[in-house]
Amino acid sequence: MNYHTFEVSYRLTASEKDRYTDILFRSNGKSYYDKNSSVPTLVCNTLTPYGITIKLIKFEKNDFPYYALCYRINPRRIIESYDYIGLFNAKDTDMMLKKADEYVLPLKLPSVHDCRISRIDFCANIKMSGQHEIFEYIKLLQRGRYPSNYTPSLYYDLISKRNKHHKNSVKISHKKLLDVVYYNKYDQLKENPLCQNIDEAENILRAEIQCKKRKVKHLMDKFGCTSVRSFLKHSDKIGTYVFKQYANKFYGGGDFYKLDEIYRRIDNSKFKDKSKKKMTELVQLSAKHKSLDTALHKLSWDKATKNKMLKKFDKIGVSPVVIPLRSEYEFFKNPLTLALNA
Repeated sequence: MNYHTFEVSYRLTASEKDRYTDILFRSNGKSYYDKNSSVPTLVCNTLTPYGITIKLIKFEKNDFPYYALCYRINPRRIIESYDYIGLFNAKDTDMMLKKADEYVLPLKLPSVHDCRISRIDFCANIKMSGQHEIFEYIKLLQRGRYPSNYTPSLYYDLISKRNKHHKNSVKISHKKLLDVVYYNKYDQLKENPLCQNIDEAENILRAEIQCKKRKVKHLMDKFGCTSVRSFLKHSDKIGTYVFKQYANKFYGGGDFYKLDEIYRRIDNSKFKDKSKKKMTELVQLSAKHKSLDTALHKLSWDKATKNKMLKKFDKIGVSPVVIPLRSEYEFFKNPLTLALNA
């Protein structure tokens, strides 16, 4: 499992904060305070063309302010400056970290090796037949369920007067842990004048699991990592573990089918008639409301029953998220299978 972005941070003393603020403002390139950030953030784009964005951020804990210097690093672009599509493999970690230090150390900034990793975006470039198939698959992923503590990213549509998913993406967030994102890579890059190989993205559905600070700490502990280097060296194994945990969390472990095929598989299962009736009821509502989440809310089942029924779908290899009747596609593999075989 590859990744394309990670962040590291270096906590500052008061004197270091003043010194590094001065360095960032004097460096060649635009430095500015980000007005859209929820906390005071100085952004320096001196190294952005090479894949490194520098931030100096003020935090507060128990009314006590402290500061951190952060590097947001796209490792593939450190090696190939204008590659916005390719992913990075763990085997090239040492070469990438050496190159990153060759950029930051001449500015008299801390080495990447002296920082702590605070975020990483594990991802896969899933190859599909083209833009239409990507569009249809994203629409299907927007029909999933959202367990407790997870919320979808929606916008308010003034025409339909309701909240809707964005057209070419689906994003589901756990505020303090991670974001799970699937999006049309070509559509994302169309507005990027720096990308020189945009046509290579036409068939790509990007799958990302963006792990935040708390999740990264858990992963560091779980895999026995003690440094930025050791974590990135193990990123292939760690990323696969993360995808297995979260890629299918909102859709079940099975593949996607149309309603008639789901009925057939339920009927051919060895479940009791009572369970088959409940499973049929669930997928009927899922298809009707174009949402598994809505279907589960409509049913008067307790939490244990819902979980039990969802596990039964996993056993027969079927997702209760239903491909629309009018779709030209009869079958789609689940996101985890696609990502692990990308």
